[in-house]
Amino acid sequence: MTRALRLLLLCWAVCLTGGVVRAQGSGPSVRVVIVSSDTAVAYAQAAQAVVDALVRQGVARSDISQVFASELVLRQQSGLPLCPAVCVALGSEATRVLLAGPVKSPVVSA
Repeated sequence: MTRALRLLLLCWAVCLTGGVVRAQGSGPSVRVVIVSSDTAVAYAQAAQAVVDALVRQGVARSDISQVFASELVLRQQSGLPLCPAVCVALGSEATRVLLAGPVKSPVVSA
């Protein structure tokens, strides 16, 4: 029950940010980065639910990328910039990595 409620709240938040991302769509590349804490099935299902919600709101699949928190740490250590319009953190590790790094985008955490 709690898991279903969290997923419902996450989808609601993503629907709200989907409108924000679509409104900012005048730039060359609007990006949404979904950062998962782990490779577990629950995170994969939640990430797919977020992608589906964003696509229903009009965000192109090509504007959505998915990474794991461990990959993001390596990317930040390499100095590669992460400049999406919105970051979606799935899990506490993903939230910690996003907030500890130089990401200046809004972070939706679930």
